[in-house]
Amino acid sequence: MLELIDEGLEAFFRGSVPLSATDVDVSFEAPDKDWSAKLTRPTVNLFLWDIRRSVNSRSGMRTVEVDGAIVHQPAHPIVELRYLITAWTSDHGDERGLLAGMMRALLTHGAIAREYLPSAYDKLEVPILTMARVGEDHMDVFKALQGQLKPGINVVLTTQLDTGLVY
Repeated sequence: MLELIDEGLEAFFRGSVPLSATDVDVSFEAPDKDWSAKLTRPTVNLFLWDIRRSVNSRSGMRTVEVDGAIVHQPAHPIVELRYLITAWTSDHGDERGLLAGMMRALLTHGAIAREYLPSAYDKLEVPILTMARVGEDHMDVFKALQGQLKPGINVVLTTQLDTGLVY
């Protein structure tokens, strides 16, 4: 399921920033020194650093139709995925421009539109995107980047997960 979320997240940023696939790479790898040494093009890194069950998770059962049969299904759990977004280019101004575009998309939209999501999300609510606020848990950016000074955006993606359980 995480790969589907990553797919939707990349499609969202490519469409809303926009990030041209011919000009900018998108990576989900840990942004360490070995990784950054291999970069040859401007790259936006969306590093998933934390996964938690949301305090807003639902409980209980719901009745749904699956393949023509009426079944009972536990409510979809809600999880919060925390990403660190960084931009990697050879030019400081280009990095700032990429980060500004990412931040503008986050502040403007607040959710990943259904058009950017894989079909597995057709029966789930769209994922909500928020920038982490002051005082919230955050990743020690510089520890993750092995001491390299790099600005980053901490993002919380809140989504339902379909566990596939039915009764």
